[in-house]
Amino acid sequence: MLRTAGFGQVFATAFLVNALFHSVMALLGAVAAVATPTMFNANGVPTQSAGAALGVLLVMLIVATLINAASSAIGAALWIGLRRFILRRAPAEAF
Repeated sequence: MLRTAGFGQVFATAFLVNALFHSVMALLGAVAAVATPTMFNANGVPTQSAGAALGVLLVMLIVATLINAASSAIGAALWIGLRRFILRRAPAEAF
């Protein structure tokens, strides 16, 4: 699929794989936020409640999603460029 897929398909694949990872880590983070809210810091101070810890986790999830989208777009562009300029320049006949 990666040899013929367009930018959108490569981006969607990379984004979904990363999003699945972030979802699993967010679930583990939610369990940790409820179990030990002081593990999360808000403005350099440990949070005192599960609600504040979940708020920190939500901010982290939003930032991770933005970074995920950027890295997926960059990775898809690099793959399309690699495929277009390097893989197609291979000679048609081998010796």
